[in-house]
Amino acid sequence: MLSLMPIMEKPEYLREWALGPDTTEERVREMHSHLQDDSYPAAIEMTFALPPRRKNIPAIPMTVIAGENDAIFTVREAQRTARRFGVTANVVPGMPHEPLEPHWRDEVADRVDKFARSIT
Repeated sequence: MLSLMPIMEKPEYLREWALGPDTTEERVREMHSHLQDDSYPAAIEMTFALPPRRKNIPAIPMTVIAGENDAIFTVREAQRTARRFGVTANVVPGMPHEPLEPHWRDEVADRVDKFARSIT
């Protein structure tokens, strides 16, 4: 069976790919202990899927929030995605891929709240 676990086999891989250098060693190990294998086919599909055709993009309010230090999806990719949907990427300075630390959760929550208020 195909598995993504080797990518995150060691706690330091989790820090490098998802959490960022500011996450404490204790927190990295604790979070690493909760990892489960992702669906390999789903991960491949999300990573390499063709973008939707413009005519298939619904005309609904949307935002793209990206981490400046995301090791999985670059800011450039987020900006490209945002342009495809006719919006501007909302880049969070210093944020890694997984905004799991309290200050990142608050930062992302504030941006989501601001976006939600802008459309109501």
